[in-house]
Amino acid sequence: MVTRKRQSLFQSTYGPLLLAGFCFAAYFPVLDAGYIWDDDNYVTANYTLRTTEGLRDIWFKPDSTPQYYPLVHSTFWLEYQLWELEPTGYHATNVVLHLLNSLLLWQVLLRLKIPSAFAAALIFAVHPVHVESVAWITERKNVLSGLFYLASMLAFLKYADVSPDSSCPIRRSVALYGVGLLLFFMALLSKTVAVTLPVALLICLYWKTGHVSRRDLKIALPLLIVGLPFGLMTVHLERTHVGATGPWWDFSLLERTLIAGRACWFYVTKLAVPYPLVFVYPRWTVHTGELATYLFPVGVAATIIAAAWFRRGIAMAVLFFFVTISPALGFVNIYPMRYTFVADHYQYLASIGPILVFVSIGRWTAQRSFGRSRRSGRMISADAMRRLRWASLVLVCVTLMWRTTVETEKYDSSETLWRDTLAKDPESEIAWVNLGNELRDRGQLSGSLNCYRQAIRFGTQDAIAAVNAASILHVAGRTDMAIADLRRIIAEGMPEVWLAHFNLGVIQLNRQELPDAKRQFELALNLRPENGQIQNGLGLVAWKQGEMSRAERYFRAAAEASPMFVDSSVNLAALLNAQGRHSEAAAILESVLRLQPDHEKARLQFQMATETSALASETSSSPDSGSPPSDGKGE
Repeated sequence: MVTRKRQSLFQSTYGPLLLAGFCFAAYFPVLDAGYIWDDDNYVTANYTLRTTEGLRDIWFKPDSTPQYYPLVHSTFWLEYQLWELEPTGYHATNVVLHLLNSLLLWQVLLRLKIPSAFAAALIFAVHPVHVESVAWITERKNVLSGLFYLASMLAFLKYADVSPDSSCPIRRSVALYGVGLLLFFMALLSKTVAVTLPVALLICLYWKTGHVSRRDLKIALPLLIVGLPFGLMTVHLERTHVGATGPWWDFSLLERTLIAGRACWFYVTKLAVPYPLVFVYPRWTVHTGELATYLFPVGVAATIIAAAWFRRGIAMAVLFFFVTISPALGFVNIYPMRYTFVADHYQYLASIGPILVFVSIGRWTAQRSFGRSRRSGRMISADAMRRLRWASLVLVCVTLMWRTTVETEKYDSSETLWRDTLAKDPESEIAWVNLGNELRDRGQLSGSLNCYRQAIRFGTQDAIAAVNAASILHVAGRTDMAIADLRRIIAEGMPEVWLAHFNLGVIQLNRQELPDAKRQFELALNLRPENGQIQNGLGLVAWKQGEMSRAERYFRAAAEASPMFVDSSVNLAALLNAQGRHSEAAAILESVLRLQPDHEKARLQFQMATETSALASETSSSPDSGSPPSDGKGE
């Protein structure tokens, strides 16, 4: 009775407090961190967060955000209304969500009657492999979908415990299933990786009972029907909207299988030994002709078979890992495969499986040691063994917590992130390019140019680094050399060559070489039809050539294609002002200034539009002007 009361008190009070203490101690430094890579697309430069119309776009315009995860962007929208662009609030939300996920995981494992459930939840809370999901604001989609995923899992497990012939009211049983289904739907709206939940749920039910009944299949089938369209839509948007198509993603089924096999072992290794953890891991080359490469997928199959032979619980944990990590194994195209096949945040939920295996092995080893000590006559009390297990758990978690705290430091800023990446992988092309971008934005042109040259040295003939280097040369006044480099890039036909056409067009526009600039912009637009900056360039060329209606069409198309690229809207307003259409210009500029209040050119154009419009109104209504008073209907 005393033991049960103590256990109840731990589950209701001491356990949650201990989890919260470890979690916040591990992630406290991240509250001082800023924004990093991709956070501009999701938060700082995301126009949908600014207005009520933007919230509507989040839900009903899938291409208005980087990925169609409306629940994630809705949380960002709400936070923007509360603390605008103060990063601490966004970081704190991620940490709280991760803590809630750890608590939910504990409850799920208790529901499954898994020994050492608290130990697994505590390790999940402080493991450094999860820093990328928690410390990176953009990965809100991971921790938020994880919250609804685990909550849905818990609801369905409770529903499955209700026997058809039990005294539980039908209404309560239906409500449990409805709550589970709603939570699953919310998980999909946060990140479609949650589509694996139906299979994971069947694994858990088999784990608990040793069989899968017809009723279990009926529980999972509606989830599969709901999840499949979301998965297909994400695959479509990843190709058409995000851009995961081209030579970097052209792999055969055999090559993808080899990638998946190696990736599985990579993730398990990082969970066992979480060092070094790199923001962008090197992308390896797939060799179908090397025998050693086939050992990875063969090893995966052998591990599942061996686990099934050893113990059902171990087998289910291993199977849960493979099922949950499967969307990120390379069988479907995702944009990051351009640079790497693996990332720490891919295994946020999948890590639960290996963590359970590690905890089970530790518990089994302790029990074997306890049994041997008793047989040898060296009596160790059960209380002493329990204290020893707790001491071991605390030691492991303190070590993991320390590593987690260290890992959070690199998320302080984009520069610290890319310098940390280069310290661990000096040949990282993407890190050199993005570090160069950071230095360029701060005016450190020589350092930026050096970064781009390093990226060209270690890169794979991608045009991005070479084009950025040419842009630095142009800014530094070495325009002829920049033009020569851009023409060479175009002649070599590098991937992303549209950037070279665009930048060459910008230079030629500045030099008033309008026909040449127009040709380069048109070539770029053929390769990137929906790019707003290219259409803006064509609008400027048309304006300078006196083709006002054509310029207006390009500016409007640019504003529609890239709403956060407000220069096209400002240019459109300037064109309207020049044509005397001041009220139209003022309306456009009012919207621009809501998004970017400090935009100098927009404020000047807005002042011109309003003052000119007011002056025209006063003149037309003055009895001394010789003009009839306005009827208020406009022209």
